[in-house]
Amino acid sequence: MHKQNMKRQIEWAYTLKDNQLSMEKQDVVLKFMLLFNVFEARLFNPFNPGQVNARLVEMCKDLSEMEWFRIEKYDYYGNFFADRYITQNDGLQKFARLHLNKYSNRVKNALIAFNEGEYDSDLFLSYLQIAYAFRNNLFHGSKDVLDLNVYLDCFKMINRLIYELLGDMADNSFRGLEYRYPRKS
Repeated sequence: MHKQNMKRQIEWAYTLKDNQLSMEKQDVVLKFMLLFNVFEARLFNPFNPGQVNARLVEMCKDLSEMEWFRIEKYDYYGNFFADRYITQNDGLQKFARLHLNKYSNRVKNALIAFNEGEYDSDLFLSYLQIAYAFRNNLFHGSKDVLDLNVYLDCFKMINRLIYELLGDMADNSFRGLEYRYPRKS
């Protein structure tokens, strides 16, 4: 059974056709991969998966100190994530499948606070933690390629978040785009 499923996944991924994942849906997944490539290349030097969380925390702290950065501008993402992971009946089950580990409580509490009309200091970090969970779960196999259709709304939302954030950073000469978040000794 396991071998047969693995062969299906390999064949599906290698011979990807419109009847498996439409061109529009392929575009969403491709944008997701490419936007993360740009995000990591511009902000992390060198990329080290074990240090992403610490770098995201530092980047969010830096963003919060920028005059141009307003968390309210990103409420659209808070509404989406709070609805998906807090409000919906199966939200907490979906939330558990993100595999956020040590950031799980911070993210959940920030989304609950947002859902109640408050801005927790970890709110923007929560958006990026969720985005990275999707990145990791896709790239490391927790998201089965055969089930990508189920997650397309999340991929679209994360694409929009990363695109908007990178655009805002570039428009406002965010120093992280130039100096990048280096490896900590």
